[in-house]
Amino acid sequence: MSTDNISLKFDQLESHIKEKLSSLDSPLTLGLCILFLSKNTFDVEYLSLDEITNVLTHIGISENNIGRAFSRAGKQVIRVSKDGVTKYKIAIICEKEIRCLF
Repeated sequence: MSTDNISLKFDQLESHIKEKLSSLDSPLTLGLCILFLSKNTFDVEYLSLDEITNVLTHIGISENNIGRAFSRAGKQVIRVSKDGVTKYKIAIICEKEIRCLF
């Protein structure tokens, strides 16, 4: 799935979910929420930082520190590298915590 397609899919989210995302102060929590929604709403398990940033920009949220937050996230995210691009997936241990936000 292309970056544009995943960004467009996030347009389908209900407004209260977008408002909740925009109210989050933590770049880590925001990034984990995007990964959670991507996996559980759109069946897309892995996203790159560019894809996450594009989704946030597309739904009107500005955040520049997701990469730094993910570099410190430890076991909260799963990382895979393909063709020189790192993609991230929310770890199962975080899903319950993030689910409670919605």
